[in-house]
Amino acid sequence: MNELVSIIVPVYNVEKYIKKCIESLLEQTYKNIEIILIDDGSTDSSYEICKEYSKKNKNIKLFHQENKGVSKTRNNGILYSTGNYIIFVDADDYIDNEFVEKIVDDEYDLNICLNNFNYKCNINYVKKDILNTCLSEKYHKLFLGPVCKLYKSDIIKKNKIWFPENMNFGEDTYFNVHYLKYSESVRIINYIGYHINKTNDSLSRKYIPNVYNQMLTLYNYINSIHKINNNIKQFWQIRCIKQIIINDGRTSYKNFKKDMEKLNSEITYYDYKNQSKKNRTVMILIKQKKYRILFLISKYINRKNI
Repeated sequence: MNELVSIIVPVYNVEKYIKKCIESLLEQTYKNIEIILIDDGSTDSSYEICKEYSKKNKNIKLFHQENKGVSKTRNNGILYSTGNYIIFVDADDYIDNEFVEKIVDDEYDLNICLNNFNYKCNINYVKKDILNTCLSEKYHKLFLGPVCKLYKSDIIKKNKIWFPENMNFGEDTYFNVHYLKYSESVRIINYIGYHINKTNDSLSRKYIPNVYNQMLTLYNYINSIHKINNNIKQFWQIRCIKQIIINDGRTSYKNFKKDMEKLNSEITYYDYKNQSKKNRTVMILIKQKKYRILFLISKYINRKNI
């Protein structure tokens, strides 16, 4: 197989990491690639570094734009791409030399490899009940982000699958769920070929405004898909709520309580008999208005993750 693969890299203030990222792309053993670098209004030397690489390498396409955010940047990358397949790489990460060669396979609609933060996966192929299997508690972590994956370009463009530009949290999962709706087969390779650089300024460590609405947007989208069964929908309701709890734990108890009271009045409760004990406990604490306990748990989790 020698189909053209588009590698889309959003670039924003990553002067410390971008060289290693680009070098890893240029050293791929699979040669039929186009590297799409999109500078999203960097204020450091990232754009200049990309410019030097683009001058020396014909398979690099460099674009520059005012700061629009990562969702808009990735969407522009999709529009700029001409390959049969699309891979997303974050500019502060890097991939092994054989990454593209190992992940390319035209038999499957979505191909996934592992990364240095993934657990070992005991499933290799999904050809039935795609959404319920991939979004289950057991496997959902593989589908939270767009990296480590090979997407078919025609599925994305034909079905107008975009990253929601009004979201800056959960937008990657939204994109993947949308893509899985139109997928008939998924392959998971037990190969760690993608390396995530978990920097201290990661979004996962900061308080993010408006996570409440964004998580409900994600859950409401999942809840609207008829192919997804009720157990999976309940799991995602709880998962989205847990993200709100963890994020709100980075602010004051006053703000935390305000969101919890709002949540308590808006959500629909189920019996949750098929959910894990931890997940059932979260919902019981919200329903019984044990907000102080939830706040302390959130504080503990956030300190643990520092």
